[in-house]
Amino acid sequence: NTGTRNPTEYASITQFNLESRNITDINSSAALIYETNLGYRGALQLASNGKIYYARSRTSWLGVINSPEKEAAEINFIEDGLSLDGQITTEGLPPFIQSFFLEIEIKDEDTNSAVNNQNLQLCIGQSKTISPAEVQGININYEWTFNDGTTKTEISSSSTITDLILDEIKISDVGTYNLKITLEDDCGNNTEFNGTFSINVFKAASATQPEDIIFCDTDNDGFNTFDLQSNVEFRESNEISHFALNGVCSPIVVELFEMLKNKGRLHEFSHRILVNYELISLLILNMPDHDPDKHGRIRDHVCFIVSVTEQQLRAIMTKKMLESQRAKLNAVASTVHSKFHSLISLLNENRQNNEKVFKQLQEELEERIPSMGLDEDQEVFIYKKVDETIQNSVAREESVKQVKAAFTEIEQDLSLLLKN
Repeated sequence: NTGTRNPTEYASITQFNLESRNITDINSSAALIYETNLGYRGALQLASNGKIYYARSRTSWLGVINSPEKEAAEINFIEDGLSLDGQITTEGLPPFIQSFFLEIEIKDEDTNSAVNNQNLQLCIGQSKTISPAEVQGININYEWTFNDGTTKTEISSSSTITDLILDEIKISDVGTYNLKITLEDDCGNNTEFNGTFSINVFKAASATQPEDIIFCDTDNDGFNTFDLQSNVEFRESNEISHFALNGVCSPIVVELFEMLKNKGRLHEFSHRILVNYELISLLILNMPDHDPDKHGRIRDHVCFIVSVTEQQLRAIMTKKMLESQRAKLNAVASTVHSKFHSLISLLNENRQNNEKVFKQLQEELEERIPSMGLDEDQEVFIYKKVDETIQNSVAREESVKQVKAAFTEIEQDLSLLLKN
């Protein structure tokens, strides 16, 4: 407040961030959302949908803040947000206790996901348990009610029964379910929480086993011809192949595959049927429309055959990929083996050269030092330095052994990986 009285026709809405308890921080967070010189002061009121409504004085509209929890630039304030159908608002809105609109999270016990304001799709005979989040206070009461669109019915009202349990769901269970929790908080205030969801109920799907097609295998080859003009498209990576009963797909059939590839799993048109999967599509051009029963049996069998073929293709592609990876691993293991042994040979050669050099040095020193006229301390110093150098060389040899052991372990790990 600057202490300055605004002009009579001026009105504004300002957003403050109340996360800090420091008044300086709160004042500095002020962000102007709306202002006008054609209005007057008006009330703000939070609604159950999470929006804030603004009484625009002497107009037939309410302003609406659609997302009040967001930053000022994103709250989406609409000046003409809600029409009053010609009625006029002045400076206020009907009073009520806004805590009535406090929402309590309610969860589906099966999925552990919130169902607030959702429409659940359930099947006849299914069971469902809905649980509210925990609340703190005294004199807590949980009231579940059901509204089928005509009548509101109390399901339970208890201080101990918190969950809504729906067993053996029926069509008559379609409707809206509401939870009202009343309690007294730590400050002695009466508080109310609300949660709601609705359900639709459907008949459970059932699979019907198709009738068997019986034929006589007169030549005992295990096959029978149904005179179906079949065409197949296989897709692997970017490569597409086409096959037909006579060996070659016509250009028209290839074009049909391309046109109908996004028509869903099963597409029937005229006396033709197309079955689509990710890796394979099957097109039959002469389904027996004159015999609906035969048509249905063939369609069911074809769908099953294409589904199984899709799975087999996936298995083949997976095996092919694994074999390719194994070949690459074998090549890598061979290269690593060769490099390791080359490096070990080099280390062994360096070690042998070092031993030869140190042995020659030691022999020369033993031969020449006595004739150099050095006193005892100088001879001791030289021998000590030579010994230290030899010891360092021995230590390096131990390091070489450790490197060899590490290389051997890596080779063993690679061998185990390839065997698995």
